[in-house]
Amino acid sequence: MRLIDLVNGAGRRLVFFIGSFPGAALQGVTLKEVYFSASLQAETACCLAERFQPDFIRPVTDLVVEAEAMGLQARYPDYGAPVLAEHPVTGPEALDRLKLPSPHRDGRLPINIEAIRLIKQRTDKPVIGSLTGPFTLAGALCGPADVAMKAITAPQFLHSLLAFCTQALKGYGEALLAAGADVLWISEPLGSLLSPAQFWQFSGRYIQEILAAFPVMNMLHICGDTSYMLKEMLATGTQGLSLDTRVNLAILVAQVPDDVVLIGNIDPVGVMLAGTPRQVVKATTNLLVDMQPYKNFIMSTGCSLPFEVTAENISAFITTVRGFPYLFPSQADLLGSLRQALLSGDSEQVITLAKEGLEGGMDALTILQGGLIPAINLAGEFYQQQKLFIPELLLISQAMYAGLEVIRPELVQEQYGARGKIVLGTVQGDFHDIGKNLVGLMLAANDYQVIDLGKDVAPEGFAAAVREYRPQVVGLSALTTTSMKSMEKIVQVLKDGGLKEAVKVIVGGAPVTSEFAQRIGADAYAPDAAAAVAEVANLIDL
Repeated sequence: MRLIDLVNGAGRRLVFFIGSFPGAALQGVTLKEVYFSASLQAETACCLAERFQPDFIRPVTDLVVEAEAMGLQARYPDYGAPVLAEHPVTGPEALDRLKLPSPHRDGRLPINIEAIRLIKQRTDKPVIGSLTGPFTLAGALCGPADVAMKAITAPQFLHSLLAFCTQALKGYGEALLAAGADVLWISEPLGSLLSPAQFWQFSGRYIQEILAAFPVMNMLHICGDTSYMLKEMLATGTQGLSLDTRVNLAILVAQVPDDVVLIGNIDPVGVMLAGTPRQVVKATTNLLVDMQPYKNFIMSTGCSLPFEVTAENISAFITTVRGFPYLFPSQADLLGSLRQALLSGDSEQVITLAKEGLEGGMDALTILQGGLIPAINLAGEFYQQQKLFIPELLLISQAMYAGLEVIRPELVQEQYGARGKIVLGTVQGDFHDIGKNLVGLMLAANDYQVIDLGKDVAPEGFAAAVREYRPQVVGLSALTTTSMKSMEKIVQVLKDGGLKEAVKVIVGGAPVTSEFAQRIGADAYAPDAAAAVAEVANLIDL
């Protein structure tokens, strides 16, 4: 079975979190104890699985276990990942002295293998067996900085080292699968140090060799923003890409084949560790909304959960995914066709597909969030990358408005503004309003009363609207850098008129940043329409 087959056959959105460190906290044991005990590895992983019901189980593992089995010394903190005390393989002579480790005899490899066997005795869930990536293992042996430089200064030696690492990893991988692992996971964090060409030469081709040796489900994880080497990652033959929080999955998914599963990517530190359960729900919901139309997606974290992540936050993450609406394959296919029609600027096809969606029982908000918004966002990305130009963008905007007109009556039906009132407008000097219109439509769909002032609105116009309508929030939109100055003027006019204390100001638009919002005295910033709805809710609840 391939990973995509498991995803398509589930009938719901699959979800899991990376790592089992919090399981040690729940069991009241240190990570150091877990590293040296197969029974504790199994207990911590199964404790998390039984309490939170993720769809995959991945026991505690680390990135030095293979190097340690080759004879390297490591330090083991009580509540963190092991750290190597040495990186002795500096040249061919040191490499010649290394011996291939025996998975059933050397270091902690037998412990990890036994842990897989014990977990499989307790669960029918897919169990993940983990390998360190070949380039990352090479970095453990000779040092992360040195291995990166050797890609330039000593490529022949590096290839010899990588061939050795690959042989060792294949032996360990075979033992993990024989013990019962259902999925082979490769963590290659040092891969993000390389250029796309270097990644393929010194990592990707070796990962490809490992994956090709085992006809099982597999996943590849690389830390950092790896969008720039998507082509090379896909060339490894991986069935699933686990990508870090810095990667915009909603943009990247359009470039990923339908039979490759994207996995990710809630921030394990900023959200899961530092956030409240409410913030976890918000971040998880936002990502689910972005990825709802795509079948080839598993919800997960962007990297391993720290030891200190609370049970409440893990529960909020899993529960949010479980309760989120799931699209049937036929609905997802229709939204895919809708996105393609919009990107082609085909207004007639957009109208036809939007009507088909409504007639087929799909709600208008799903059509908006799953079809129209992802496509218009992708068009904006393509425009910035100079893959699209003004003529195409105008046709796409026209098709967008055509689709909005189809769903507008359903989207705002029976919404009376019970949740609050917001004045919305594009600021003076800016005649673009598609982003502002999207925000207004989504706010109305979420039961807010929206007073839309239109575009090219002077600061005095916003002040007059605040006096007349008494909203809780004022929303300012700008698409050009020059018109951003008007935002600052509007905030100042509201302050000078004694109105700022009565309303909150939210700003957004392509050139706007959270830093700019703070500098001008705005209360919130939203990068897109979905985020604007969430931020408005937060402002009104304050």
